[in-house]
Amino acid sequence: MIDDGKNPSMLVATGNLTKGQLVGLTVQPASAQADILGVCLKDTPQGNPASIGCIGTFYVDVSVAASAILNVGDELEVKDNATLQAKNTGVAVAKAYEKIDNSTGGSPVTRKIPVKIVK
Repeated sequence: MIDDGKNPSMLVATGNLTKGQLVGLTVQPASAQADILGVCLKDTPQGNPASIGCIGTFYVDVSVAASAILNVGDELEVKDNATLQAKNTGVAVAKAYEKIDNSTGGSPVTRKIPVKIVK
């Protein structure tokens, strides 16, 4: 079956993940109310993502700048330990599976959307 992003894996980390932490943490199914992280990030000393602990499609927080639009298929990079943003200078770690239109917004917005993790 082709992964079309419509049925993301609902996983959360059992511990607090921080950027730079080893990726080997256990994941478990998320409850309906859980804050879904889904992406386990591992950074190099230079601050660029070296590897992703969970490959697949996950709901994660994605930040979109003021007056910007994130389109389906746009590449995403790491913003912080729980948030991705549109690829600017970093390494692409995921692709957006949902559009976020903040073109009329005067400040950045963060929304939880499905993303496809890429290596």
